[in-house]
Amino acid sequence: MKVSIDLQEGFFNDEVTIFEKDKKIYHAEKIKTRMQIGLAASFEADLSGEKTTLRIVIPNRQIDETKEIELAENLHVAISLTEDDKLEWKMSEAPFMYA
Repeated sequence: MKVSIDLQEGFFNDEVTIFEKDKKIYHAEKIKTRMQIGLAASFEADLSGEKTTLRIVIPNRQIDETKEIELAENLHVAISLTEDDKLEWKMSEAPFMYA
């Protein structure tokens, strides 16, 4: 099923790679949050099963974190970086709004 994944707050010239289990589903360099709307990047991924594992790697910040998520129709995942280089994950059935 299609899952929408948004990279939101806190990104600044970051290299980001996201895996579903061991499969790379996203890679980009120089990811930067657009402060006006609070969004750095957005993409859709085809994920399968009732649950899956997402792993996000941001090498320049020494971040390598894995999160198990339950899949559902209309799932939207948002990932933000805090000021102390921690990841915040949000799940929603509705799309995230950006001004």
